[in-house]
Order: sequence, then C-alpha cells, then structure tokens
Amino acid sequence: MRKYILTVLAFISLVLSLQTSFAQKITVGEHRINNSIYKVTLSSDKSKLILSLKNKPFIPENKEIIDGLYSYDVDVYATNRTAWHQLVLNALPKEKVDSLKQRKEKISIYFTVKPTGEMYFKSYTLPHNTILTMQDLSNMDRKLMNDFRFDFKSTKNRHLQLSFVMMNLDLDFGKL
Repeated sequence: MRKYILTVLAFISLVLSLQTSFAQKITVGEHRINNSIYKVTLSSDKSKLILSLKNKPFIPENKEIIDGLYSYDVDVYATNRTAWHQLVLNALPKEKVDSLKQRKEKISIYFTVKPTGEMYFKSYTLPHNTILTMQDLSNMDRKLMNDFRFDFKSTKNRHLQLSFVMMNLDLDFGKL
C-alpha cells in the first residue's frame, strides 16, 4: 500500500512539474487572450516584465485646480487597499498560488481608476522569470475588472472632482 501511495505521489509531482515547464512563458510583444490584446515590454533594467492592455480607454484630464489645490495635491486614500488580493488568489489555481508563495514572487499593479472606484485599466509589473502565464494574467485582469471596486476617501470628497485616480499596489506572495 505504501509503495502504491509513493507511486501516486510521484506521478502527481511529475504531472505538476510538466504543467509548469510547458506553461506558456510570457514573452515581449503583443498577445491576444480572451478577446483582449495585451502589450508586454521589458523594464528599463530588463529585470521585469510590464504588461498592459494595448487599447486603453480614453481618460479625460484632471482639472488643474480643485478647491484651490492643484489636482495632484488632492490626497486620496483607498479604504480597501488589499481587498483585491483575494480576487487575484481566487482567479489562479491553488497549485499556482502555492508555487508563487514558495518562489516569493511579487507583482505590482498600477491601477488607473475612476473617482467612483471603478477601473479604467491596469498595468502589471512582474519578475522576468515569473511562473504566471498570459492566461493567468488575463483571468486576474477580468476578475478585477468585473468584481472589484475601490472605496475612496478624501478631504471634502475632493476625489470626486478628479477624472481619475492612480495607485501602485503590490501583492507579495512571499508574505501571504
């Protein structure tokens, strides 16, 4: 019985390692996934991948002055800054999340958001040797677009006079 269990475990381990090795590596260029076109570029130091939608929606400019302040001086705080983490984790297979934790990977997402909290679009920064695939990122992207909304606070609700809010937030799998 013990030999049978060890054989089954070895087989499962082999299948998981093959899935990882045959997973589509993210490459620089354009990729069409689930009716969206993503553009992948390298960071200036070539250590990270930057992924974003190729055709981003139009975003109107922010007003220059809001209540006597320059728009860039309006202090906006998201009260649910980490709530999106669980959606990302749910969009990925458990084995992938476990591998990301083991490798201590970290992804940064640059959110461009309406003042109501709805997404305009996102850009992702990933390690060059990530185990995530384009399909994984597309699943995460769709989940965040459809199921997440930021809750913002600002003095005198000045953020509601902005056209957009930008935030760079991290998900560090090594700290989960």
